[in-house]
Amino acid sequence: MDNLAPILYHLSTSNIPEQQEKGGYLVTTAPFIFKHWKESNSTFRVFESWKEGPVYLHHVTCSGRCLEFHEDSHNDIVSSITFDEYGIEESVDSVQSWNLSDLNEVEQLFDSDFDGRSGRALFSDSTDFLVTVILALPQSDIVPWAEQSEIAETRKLSSIKFASERAFIKVVSVIDVDPTVLYQLIKVDTEWSSLVGLSDSDLAKAFDNKSRYSVLSESRHVVDWCLSDSFTSRLARYPLLTQRLFDWQLVVDLESATRPILDDVELFVTSELLVCMLRLGRTAQIIDCLERNPNLSLPSCSGELIAACVIYQDHVMLEYLVKQGFLKQKEFAYQIASICLSAHGSYFADSAVPLPSVTDLMSWQSEQSIGDLKQAVSKGLSLRCHALLESGGIDQRELDAAIVLAAENGFTELLKLLYDYGASLSAGGYWPIKYANKFGHLAMRDFLLSKGQPNKSFN
Repeated sequence: MDNLAPILYHLSTSNIPEQQEKGGYLVTTAPFIFKHWKESNSTFRVFESWKEGPVYLHHVTCSGRCLEFHEDSHNDIVSSITFDEYGIEESVDSVQSWNLSDLNEVEQLFDSDFDGRSGRALFSDSTDFLVTVILALPQSDIVPWAEQSEIAETRKLSSIKFASERAFIKVVSVIDVDPTVLYQLIKVDTEWSSLVGLSDSDLAKAFDNKSRYSVLSESRHVVDWCLSDSFTSRLARYPLLTQRLFDWQLVVDLESATRPILDDVELFVTSELLVCMLRLGRTAQIIDCLERNPNLSLPSCSGELIAACVIYQDHVMLEYLVKQGFLKQKEFAYQIASICLSAHGSYFADSAVPLPSVTDLMSWQSEQSIGDLKQAVSKGLSLRCHALLESGGIDQRELDAAIVLAAENGFTELLKLLYDYGASLSAGGYWPIKYANKFGHLAMRDFLLSKGQPNKSFN
């Protein structure tokens, strides 16, 4: 056989090559052979259609004519193009075969030089190969196979988790997975701080565990397994993982979150998660959960959470923060008053926090020693902004940068003020209207539309 000729492979459920239902033998080169080991009726989640049971890998040569030839392009992780070239051959001859359901033969395959001779990375770092073997091997062989292939590392488990839920569960149910690895696998999908900046519609999709766009969907089977009786006994030693599992419960199933995972583990709700839940209109349910679960607490109150309560006029959460003693410091009253004026132009009529007079607020804002307009806008210091604008000397570039910041932060009245002093409503490429639409600032959007701005959104 010519050494330059590509090595061809075929997969079957028996120790001899098998024809397809429509006739012919599917033959391909190394890189994509295991991608073809899937059911033909795959749907959106194509990785759920992997075949299970006996599988044989055959090194073959073609002895007849090629009935079909396909060349499908793929974008890899660095956006370069690779090609899956495969053919439907009239007849093939088997040179050598390996039973991937037999651990000894899998080991022999690793020890052979076929991978090196193919020059096409058949096995190294191949998630498809790992999934194929995991689903083919009997459960009793998974532990030695996992040790040999070092599956328990974060990167490989993450790839298997993404490719096949069944393969992932089959592995983690028998091997000793470091809980810190499980934590990382779940954390990747549920990083609350990265979700805070999503648009209202994208945030709703992210928290909808039934949506195919959900950032939670890939973690569901990991979380369910971690909460199973076979694993919960180990959780007490790993508070970070326990907290992450509770976060997930809180988002997906508030009813189950009222029942603590472990009786003796203290849990908390982060400000980032609360901001997301607040924007989704779930404040009352979260507060109910906090009050019903003795192990659960709100350890801190971020400025971002306070701002969100004011901008979205969530009096229920503000009242809860007052009740919990978070807003006792005088500083919080001034911050709330500043954001009220920047976002709504007036104080709340029934504020849960006693707010300072406008005169006192002006003095407090002046004491912040902020001489830069953009910095004053980002903090919602509308009275200070007015003083800076009155003093003059602010060019168009600074005005336009400031109005974009006001829109991004939800400061509708501050945006109007900057517009009155010459800031462009189209600054940054219509960013004010785009931010208004992204974060659901309806009053701001209505104002911008009334001024003739096109109803644009970020792509």
